[in-house]
Amino acid sequence: MPRNDIVVEPHISLFKGDPRMKPFKRLLFFALLLLAAGLSACSFLNSFQSEGTLVLPGLKAPVAVIRDEKGMPFIYAGDIHDAVMAQGFVTAQDRLFQMELTRLLATGRICELAGEDAKPLAIRMKTIGFLRNARKHVQLLEPETRAFFQKYLDGVNAFIQLRPKEHHLEFKLAGIKPTPWAIEDSLAVLYLMSWQSAANLDTEIIAQMLVEKLGREKAMELFPLNVNPDETPGPEVRTAASEWIPLGLEKDSSLLDFLKDRLMGLGSNNWVVGSSLSAGGKPIVGDQRQESSSRISRRKGDGQADRKRACGLRNLARSRD
Repeated sequence: MPRNDIVVEPHISLFKGDPRMKPFKRLLFFALLLLAAGLSACSFLNSFQSEGTLVLPGLKAPVAVIRDEKGMPFIYAGDIHDAVMAQGFVTAQDRLFQMELTRLLATGRICELAGEDAKPLAIRMKTIGFLRNARKHVQLLEPETRAFFQKYLDGVNAFIQLRPKEHHLEFKLAGIKPTPWAIEDSLAVLYLMSWQSAANLDTEIIAQMLVEKLGREKAMELFPLNVNPDETPGPEVRTAASEWIPLGLEKDSSLLDFLKDRLMGLGSNNWVVGSSLSAGGKPIVGDQRQESSSRISRRKGDGQADRKRACGLRNLARSRD
């Protein structure tokens, strides 16, 4: 019987100093040494087992986790479900506090950490209903998809329940404890991330206001309907005799308040540099991939099993940075 282990291969990086360092550089050297000592102390406070062998109940066979010189884990397993479970475990090792913080935000519980100041944000998250819809979504998952979610969370929860001494220092400082994850938590976070990368709600509200203000034809000039030529358009469906129904959105103060903080943002995917500002004297039209930014990257881990490769996200597979 093979043991249900995660085998971690340690890496050692060696650096050579310069013995001919000039005297005026010695102060900088000792300052950097003190800084390194402080960072090492912080690292020690958030340390976890990253080499040797540990038992992870639920694995079918041994799994190898190899961390590169930057600490990024690469997971090798004979079974894709083992790889996903191991990925959940090592992601929790590195990112459990980040995961918990994001879950509190997505589920409208951020006040548990940030207090009354975060109440408006918590109300908005509950109103949008990421968790409410996630609970409905769980019931619609196909068995294979549900199994992937559950295996990932089995790994996360194994770290939470079996390695309490390795929980991050931030939990103690914040006065909270990590709790087990359920599939609905992961889906709520995925909904939040989709929300952060989407602008459709803003567009729908603005488009409707333009229709009511300018009329349908002029509004369509500003918001033309684009159809992907690679997709066969479906049959046109009309639910009312009128082309459109005025909703009077400008009278809804809650919608206007919602848009206040969003309308003045910078341009996103498409942008133009005028000819007077470009080096070549000609206008430049540009495009960029849209992703919301965060100080800590969301991409995490790299798993490989049975010719399948899963690159990590905090809650399920996605492309790696």
